[in-house]
Amino acid sequence: MRADLASLQGLCDGVDILHRQVWIHGPLDAQSIGTVMRAATVMAQVSYEPIELLLVSEGGDVEEAFGLSDLLRSLPVQVHTTTYGKCMSAAPMLLVSGDAGCRVAGENTQFMIHEVSVASPYDSHQGLAGLAEVTKNLQSRYCQFLADRTSMPKAHWSRLMRAGKDIFFDARQAMAWGMIDEIVPQKA
Repeated sequence: MRADLASLQGLCDGVDILHRQVWIHGPLDAQSIGTVMRAATVMAQVSYEPIELLLVSEGGDVEEAFGLSDLLRSLPVQVHTTTYGKCMSAAPMLLVSGDAGCRVAGENTQFMIHEVSVASPYDSHQGLAGLAEVTKNLQSRYCQFLADRTSMPKAHWSRLMRAGKDIFFDARQAMAWGMIDEIVPQKA
């Protein structure tokens, strides 16, 4: 197991084995999500101590975020999630994947959610129609996921995502909606 820990520490600057922290600083993509998945899995096998996911992200691939969320919620350890600076698009999904009572944001964190979109590899009407159905399904699942993990119903999240624009809010609003459990204040 020591070899696993040594190789894990070398995955990227965003893995801190000693403090059981994993950072995502930037876009949510296959590389950043894969690093966190590998690190969290190994950490959970080594100890039952909590793991902390720290987020500073403008978002990215919602399907990758669903994958990491599923993994985090299946681990046999407590998962703490903390965000600073920005938590946007698919990143709020990861934030609310932390265990209840363990989801934190810096007081100046800027949150944003918007309609789910995916890049289209299709140039035919039939391919685009299928993609539209997949996108609609992803958005419905994301809204239900937020409803299940916050104090707001699915209709609230659906209404915000269907607004046709980016919806920005601050940490106080995130706390009022039940996305986070605590706001970390700045030192005086």
